[in-house]
Amino acid sequence: MSEQRAVVIGAGLGGLLSAALLCKHGRRVTVTEKLSFIGGKFTQFDYQGFAVPTGAFHTLPGGVNGPVMRALGALGLSAEALPLSMVLYTEKRGRLHPMYPHLRPNMRRRDSLFWAFGLRDLIGLGRMGRELKAGQNGPGGTLAENLRRFGISRRAERILSKMMEFSSAVPSDEADFLDFADCVRAHVGATPCVLTGGCRSIIDALESYIRGHGGEIITRARAARIAVEDGVVRGVGLADGRFLEAQIVTSSAGPQVTSRCLGPDCPGALAAKAAPAPAWGAAHSLRATEPFLRHDSIELPYDLERIGGYIEINRLAPRLAPPGWSYLLAYQHLRPDRDVPTQLRAGTAELMERFTGLRGLEEFNIATYRKGWPGARMQARHGQSGADRLPLQVDGIRGLYMLSDDNRAKGLAAEIIGSTALRFDELLEGM
Repeated sequence: MSEQRAVVIGAGLGGLLSAALLCKHGRRVTVTEKLSFIGGKFTQFDYQGFAVPTGAFHTLPGGVNGPVMRALGALGLSAEALPLSMVLYTEKRGRLHPMYPHLRPNMRRRDSLFWAFGLRDLIGLGRMGRELKAGQNGPGGTLAENLRRFGISRRAERILSKMMEFSSAVPSDEADFLDFADCVRAHVGATPCVLTGGCRSIIDALESYIRGHGGEIITRARAARIAVEDGVVRGVGLADGRFLEAQIVTSSAGPQVTSRCLGPDCPGALAAKAAPAPAWGAAHSLRATEPFLRHDSIELPYDLERIGGYIEINRLAPRLAPPGWSYLLAYQHLRPDRDVPTQLRAGTAELMERFTGLRGLEEFNIATYRKGWPGARMQARHGQSGADRLPLQVDGIRGLYMLSDDNRAKGLAAEIIGSTALRFDELLEGM
């Protein structure tokens, strides 16, 4: 059994976690990555001393005790991180309201996010919470439709939509109601943390582990097909003609790529879930020689139309910016049916107007992600939530697994990957 060969498609966070776990359990592992670098949307590049992320904002929503950190612990690895002072802040009439990590302070403290709502909204939110707690899922539909059902005001809907948009790249008029409930549960009860060495600190640790256990990582190697014979996976064919025989194949490339590689062998259920269009997002990098914010957490700007939220990353991770500089990362949701450059220019204009007057203010990078909001995606495909998400083991094909933020788990993207990795570890232990 220990001589089984495994191939992992994709060297993002999910792919490297699954590869490291396969190495831990004695498999001979080859990781294939179509890009020239590893880490996918969970790494960073240096630009004049700024750690510019390829996706995630150098944060982990689940915090220092969340699923990603526990998955690293299962490998005997760790990453240095510091918790945010608050989960997030939102504003109302120029006043900041924090969202505390635990439910009781949010209910009792008059400065909390809950008290940014009016009495009618609090009553409606209470009714909504009781219905969700009782397991009544309501009639389905979008978050916006259900907020109106509970009598929530437009102002409160806008605040809640900002939370959803920042967390999942899906605004309230598109977001699934139950996914919003998962979003709130993910935020309340866990304090997000900032990786003081940036996302790449985790990627570097996983790469060293894989190579140290005899695994190999091949870049510029695009998977073209997953070979299946009589319902059993046989290996992976690369675009350059090479074939990697394997008894275990793990794909972290997402359902669309996986279904395409399977071709006629793709199960119908997987093909159906790969079809819906994903959300889009963009990350803006700004710098200045004085502080952007008054706190060290995430802020959701109520009055900005296009920018969902931002964080001044250097406050907790000074190594990610040069001395004397403040470094802001901001997220913008992109509508796929509208011109992307026009939307990006509008997002930039909002940010520059919001922080006008700061010394040295400059936007020095914009990254767009057509597959979805990088690093904090909770709902990878519209209309998928809970049990409708993808299972770890691909139904009907023995030896084929998918480990990505599309899997069945609660929380935001990185935490979904971490939770699925922990399940994968248990599965390998039982093989």
